[in-house]
Amino acid sequence: MRDLRRMNGPWSAVRAQVAGARERYLGLLSSARRCQEAVLGRILARNAGSTYGLRYRFGAIRRARQYQQAVPLTRYEELEADIEEIASRGRDTLTSDPVIAFERTGGSRGGSKLIPYTRASIEGFRSALLPWLDDLLLSYPGIAEGGAYWAVSPVARQHERTPSGIRIGLDSDSEYFGASLAQAVSETLVLPPAIAKIGDLDAWRFITLASLLAREELSFISIWSPSFLGELLRPLSEARAAAEVLEGIRSGSFSRHEDAARAAGLPRLDPSPKRALSLEEALGRQEWTLKSLWPRLSVLSCWTHASSKVFLPRMAKRVEGINVQGKGLVATEAIVSLPLASMPYPVLAVESAFYEFLDADGRALLCDELSVGECYSIVITTLGGLYRYRIGDLVSVRGYQGEAPLLEFTGREGQTVDLVGEKLREDFVVEAIKPLVHGFWMLAPVMDVSPHYRLIAEERGADEALAAAADRALCTNPQYAYARSLGQLGPLRVSRCPDLAHRWLMRAARDGRRIGDVKPPVLAGPGDLDFLRGALR
Repeated sequence: MRDLRRMNGPWSAVRAQVAGARERYLGLLSSARRCQEAVLGRILARNAGSTYGLRYRFGAIRRARQYQQAVPLTRYEELEADIEEIASRGRDTLTSDPVIAFERTGGSRGGSKLIPYTRASIEGFRSALLPWLDDLLLSYPGIAEGGAYWAVSPVARQHERTPSGIRIGLDSDSEYFGASLAQAVSETLVLPPAIAKIGDLDAWRFITLASLLAREELSFISIWSPSFLGELLRPLSEARAAAEVLEGIRSGSFSRHEDAARAAGLPRLDPSPKRALSLEEALGRQEWTLKSLWPRLSVLSCWTHASSKVFLPRMAKRVEGINVQGKGLVATEAIVSLPLASMPYPVLAVESAFYEFLDADGRALLCDELSVGECYSIVITTLGGLYRYRIGDLVSVRGYQGEAPLLEFTGREGQTVDLVGEKLREDFVVEAIKPLVHGFWMLAPVMDVSPHYRLIAEERGADEALAAAADRALCTNPQYAYARSLGQLGPLRVSRCPDLAHRWLMRAARDGRRIGDVKPPVLAGPGDLDFLRGALR
């Protein structure tokens, strides 16, 4: 392994600030329960004088078990009145520290919620980011040979403030790093953050893609959904669009998007005929890869679990020769788990918040009480004023590192489809259908004279054979098999929808959502089939 103490260039400043964070973090895992009790103690002591803390006598609570007995489990609805007091009147009812910002969150199809942040709760994010960055540089030193791209999709929202003047949305994702580290990370970027100011989606994609392809030294890509990368690279599969991008690199022009680039304050590209020629040769190969476009590319960081699994088979050829690291579970409310290269699954972020895990019987367990192979619903307590808060995410325990569980994100709580009592869960559907279909797909319940399921797939194939195979796979669910045997459910049918992922992402963009954050679902909901109906084949 390369000696990173001698690292030069912009990554050296990042390394200097995160050095030792991984080893310190690994040292906490053997006593994760004690660490979690300490985190809870700090949260309760810091907020004992808040309205909520007085209501539930935080000052008298000494242990996690006492906390569980004294404070109820909550969802957003139980905290909404307190959050509204903060947003409308500036009264810090949930925390003793002032709320400095809110962030909007919601499900895959909407339902906006305001999540409060204090400076201390943002520090909770930083406590997981530092060991992750340290581990990343130690495990994949090739990253330091070039520059980084952290996904910046169009802002697609106006700057907002609540009636009490509190901003909605952080000014930049770099706030999670802290000012000093954010500055160091910014020095590694190959693209200017001003690209986020481009509101027009076509202009954003062209300018981002051309600017990235112009930078041969790219060594690290961090995105959220792999569908985002597919959408960004989409023009390279269309001869006319690819030619326009390459001409922009050759001439140093953003072509028909020059005005959008100028309005965002972006500098012009440096003309590079040599780079354009090498890209043209790479794209001319039958199976071009990310490595052929960016020879120094070392790591792609993206979601790899739950519904994102359906994109991975399609990406397999494209990512040959680079390391794909699955992200941990990063919720708007807190970081739940972080990936470390030595571990097969992300490990609990033991310092970021206090975590409980609800089992199938509704029992709230602590981090060292979980059973490997079992699925749990996540409950968090944060320094931002969320107490025993059910975030709606499900995880399966895949092992332990010391007392800290290794967690696989398996989907959203309540993400099921149900026509006649079969209750198909998202994680089951993913595992059943994924081996059968290449490309993106969705499963849609159809309630008509003969209720049935429709598999909407992006790529063409033997539809009748696929329908029969998918039906058999779903029949491994006993309730589905029983409903089929009784004739309550008709046989599964297959429809084709070209560019399904693209259509879904464009729909999200039209709704004002950041496409980099969108998780295209595998279970279609009410209205989704109507949205796609005109495109089905």
